[in-house]
Amino acid sequence: MPALARHWIVDLLRLTGRARLAERAELCASEVVTNAVLHTESPVITVEVSLSTEGVSVCVHDGAPGRAPQVRPAWADPTSLTRTGRGLGLVGAYADLFGATCDETSKTVWFVLFDDPTAG
Repeated sequence: MPALARHWIVDLLRLTGRARLAERAELCASEVVTNAVLHTESPVITVEVSLSTEGVSVCVHDGAPGRAPQVRPAWADPTSLTRTGRGLGLVGAYADLFGATCDETSKTVWFVLFDDPTAG
């Protein structure tokens, strides 16, 4: 599923003249969708993409309520035995905005990329 979401978002950005956002969107989408697949038991994961004149926003919804995912630094101790848990740190480094919302029935992790990186 992460590969499908990545390719769909990249194709959409290229087809709508936003290819300059494709590389960052691909990385961020891969991390967010992978987290939903690996860290939830949700039977349904939904990816929503919104295009605007300012850029693109991507929301990944899952059916796993609870606390927001923990963000760890993307560039943590290289000698650490833990090789996972840094994905949202990468999203934080590459997205212009990102966050998560949770309620009783679901969780949404989202990110925004601006055409103009000084916006926001």
